[in-house]
Amino acid sequence: MNNIKIDNQKLEDHLRMIFQEKAEKENRLEKIIISLGKQAMVDENWQEAEQVFSQLLAIGGSVHIESLWHLSLIQLKTGDLAQCKTYLQELIATKDPTYIKEARKLMRAVT
Repeated sequence: MNNIKIDNQKLEDHLRMIFQEKAEKENRLEKIIISLGKQAMVDENWQEAEQVFSQLLAIGGSVHIESLWHLSLIQLKTGDLAQCKTYLQELIATKDPTYIKEARKLMRAVT
């Protein structure tokens, strides 16, 4: 039987590095997809922009917050004020400071 010595610290360091690299790749991918959604908005391709940001909602965290904000703007631009309010309410309920002031202002404007 082979005597295999495993350096637990080296193994932990290696695994930590792998997970960090994976997280960084996912973060870059999310930023690219967000950029595609923003570009669709600039191009006034509201349907594509809505699809991009709707798919990003499931990711959670800051991507979820960013998606809610952009989805509310898309709905405002396309005239669906009820859905705009729904996204704004959800955004405000998160209490995330990123867009909360703007979301409250926009909510007052559309109500």
